[in-house]
Amino acid sequence: MNRLLQFWWQRTDRERRGLVAAALVLAAGIGYSLLWQPLEAARLDLAKNLPAREQALSTMRAQANELARLPNQPKAAPAAVDREALSRRAKAHGLTLAPAQGENLGAQRMSFHLPAAAFDRVLTFLEALRAEGGWQVGELRLAKVSPNIVNVDVVLIRE
Repeated sequence: MNRLLQFWWQRTDRERRGLVAAALVLAAGIGYSLLWQPLEAARLDLAKNLPAREQALSTMRAQANELARLPNQPKAAPAAVDREALSRRAKAHGLTLAPAQGENLGAQRMSFHLPAAAFDRVLTFLEALRAEGGWQVGELRLAKVSPNIVNVDVVLIRE
């Protein structure tokens, strides 16, 4: 600190005024680059994006209000499984339901038996039931009849 004071007092009045002016210009430049310019850029960005953000907020509020009303509405019960529709779906995949099978255990569960079915077709059929009707395999019993041919007992549960 003494060296700095010694340096300062060794300068003439004109040199000291020049150093003060240079220090003020340097401080102003630092203040502008660290404070003013980032704040101004943020203000311009906010002014540019504010209408879109307000619109998004309005949409979200409307969706939140709609969601708040949903639990108060009664839920529609899923339709029971139609034996004929299940048989048509199986036939479309090259499978045949065993006669008098396809027990409906309510709207959320069903069971059926596929005798002597190609394993790859069974998998495709079960995937189609999952994708189209929201059914998951709850229980699956396979009995090998011959290579790639199985007897299948399955219980499906609606997701």
